Amino acid sequence: MGEKFSVNVEELAGFGAGVEDLAAYLGKVRALVDSEGGPKDGWDGLMSQLKGPFEAAKTKTSERYDKRQTATYMTGNELISLANTYKEQENKTGARIRAAASPLPGHDSRRDGDATTAAKHYSTGDTPDLAAPKHEEADVVSIVRDKAAWVADADEAIQKVSGWSPINDTFEKLVGNWAELTRIGNVYEKAGKGMEGAGKSLASMTEQSRSHWDGKSAQAFEGYSEDLSKGLEAEAPLTKVIKDCLDVLVEQIKKLIKTIVDMVVEKLKQEVQIDSWKDALKVLAKKIPIAGTAWQVERLAMILKEVFQEAQKLVDEVQKAVDLVKSVIEFFEDPAAYLEKKGKDSLNKSVDNALGKAGVSSDAGKQLVKDLPAAVLAAPDFQAAPGDGYSGGAGGAPWEDGK
Repeated sequence: MGEKFSVNVEELAGFGAGVEDLAAYLGKVRALVDSEGGPKDGWDGLMSQLKGPFEAAKTKTSERYDKRQTATYMTGNELISLANTYKEQENKTGARIRAAASPLPGHDSRRDGDATTAAKHYSTGDTPDLAAPKHEEADVVSIVRDKAAWVADADEAIQKVSGWSPINDTFEKLVGNWAELTRIGNVYEKAGKGMEGAGKSLASMTEQSRSHWDGKSAQAFEGYSEDLSKGLEAEAPLTKVIKDCLDVLVEQIKKLIKTIVDMVVEKLKQEVQIDSWKDALKVLAKKIPIAGTAWQVERLAMILKEVFQEAQKLVDEVQKAVDLVKSVIEFFEDPAAYLEKKGKDSLNKSVDNALGKAGVSSDAGKQLVKDLPAAVLAAPDFQAAPGDGYSGGAGGAPWEDGK
């Protein structure tokens, strides 16, 4: 852009209208966080430690996205107001606005008609989908079936006659419904991609406006737009590490469950030597006079309770992953403040502790290690995002005082 003022008022109004459309999309991103970004059900056992942090994170994220949406909307509104101010001066003088010498009236309110009416909205482009991830229940039985099919058959047989799944009930009390961790991670990743898409769209629209608007206000707007665009785009790498650390936690939970299943199998083998659940029923019927469903349920429940108590000793590794999620949530809420207070090494230490024996050889661990640097690098852009809408100027000559 050069120093000389010039403007196509219809293009500028269309630009402003497009930015307002973008603000409406940001409202949908915020709505996704409001409706889906908090815990729903099944946050028991180890997961109960994360319920409060995620409820707080949802509130703070919603508030932040609301500020971004408001700044974007007010910016679009200001661009339209400027276009109408320029148009009104053109109508009064009958000359191109660049040659006008008389002062212009204020422009702090939107004016209908003229530039706004004729303007074609700038396109927001293909913004990311914001459909809410489906709520699911953790499938413990399938993991058990992979390790010991006959134990899963036993659980299924008991559930058919009693309506109760000893396996699901026991493991949910220990770790919670970890499908919720996957769901909430997907919500944050979607929200981050939505914010990033909006940032890229704003940058694209700003580039489109360059040939239609020049001067001090236009130059000032470029700097403002860049800060807002980068601030929006910074949400993607930040939300991605939320998903990554939750994937690590889910991976550790599944690993714990497989270990516990091995313990269950050993306990059951101490009862009878069997290869299938049907064999177990036959042997039990011979061993005791009344080997009915009630006894089956009671004994399996007793065995699972014993294993549950022993499994408490195995949760340390999973606890480290829970602690990692807490640290990443704290980082996500205010990256710059976290890094200033605790430093990058604190975050890296949490990652190292969480990966532990699983190490970076696991898929989830590799992805987290890969994505974390980008999240740290995004902190300055996150911090620099403007909190208010763009102001095109002050007094009687808005194009003379961009700020």
